[in-house]
Amino acid sequence: MERWLPRLYREQLVEAVDAGAIRLERLPLADREVKDPKALAHLNGRWSSTSPLHRAGNAVFAYLLERGTEPAMVHLHGRDVENDVTPYFAGFGLRYLDAMQRCLTEHGGKEWIEVVPPPSGGTCSRSGSSPSRVRGSRRSDGRERGRCYFEASRNGL
Repeated sequence: MERWLPRLYREQLVEAVDAGAIRLERLPLADREVKDPKALAHLNGRWSSTSPLHRAGNAVFAYLLERGTEPAMVHLHGRDVENDVTPYFAGFGLRYLDAMQRCLTEHGGKEWIEVVPPPSGGTCSRSGSSPSRVRGSRRSDGRERGRCYFEASRNGL
């Protein structure tokens, strides 16, 4: 986790895990295209198909849809997909991570998925016991580039 998150975020997450407030785990997210019309409409209405945010949104939606989560129940990167009550949250690049506690406690949140940017100048490591997962892509020079993910959920749910 120390390679992917600034110290302040790491300290806050470790404190929340130690207090039993949340659970962090590795989350495998694959590059996939979702077929769900509501998810596609949301993605295509926000980002171009070549955007890294579109790609990350596809991976998040594919994961949640596989588990039976309706897209209308998702708050994706700062916006509700449809419903006002959205227990499933996802953020990209740590932009909304400060809102995780409030979303999980005050807004009926069950799960938060964060797509973490890879460390500058390198790739995310696949080794170790970090609560993150690497999803690779190719850079223009052909070398693999990583994108890391982690999932937090309220304990007791």
